[in-house]
Amino acid sequence: MGVDRNLVENGVMISRRASSNAPRRGGVTQHVQATLTLERTFARLSAVLAALAVPPSGRQGFAVRDDGDLTDLLRALLLLDHAVVTPMARSADPAQGVDLHLPAAHMLLVAHVATPGLDLAGVRVRRDTALARQATTLGWRELALFLFDPSGSITNPRQMEAQFSADSPPRPARLWVRG
Repeated sequence: MGVDRNLVENGVMISRRASSNAPRRGGVTQHVQATLTLERTFARLSAVLAALAVPPSGRQGFAVRDDGDLTDLLRALLLLDHAVVTPMARSADPAQGVDLHLPAAHMLLVAHVATPGLDLAGVRVRRDTALARQATTLGWRELALFLFDPSGSITNPRQMEAQFSADSPPRPARLWVRG
């Protein structure tokens, strides 16, 4: 029996044996590639927003005011790496925003602007709401939940991410908190 080789990038370990049937791009599964793309996008989002806030042209800047602004920006950025990023309505009310489906990676991205006082229980409610809302949507296997926290109201984001990852929802889910 051969040695099980693993891919390790940004703390993510994925077994090649477990993902051998998944579509590959350059030797890396599309799911791993999508995860790494999300990580890079989230890590650079604050710098992107700082550049857009005061454009050198003197025109009006862009700022994330709500979930809709955040999702619109993420969709545009993710289209640089994904051929298809499909908006999925959160409800019949357009003001509720959209979730983003990354079909090639079988992922559903749910993005929210963190609100003061948001704790792990509140994050779990957002996760469970997204899982229930998109339960009948075909083509995704993992939920990616992104909390944009520009004010730093979440005091220990890495601990929150670790505790969230320890949960076992009906579908795999991962949390990123960045600001």
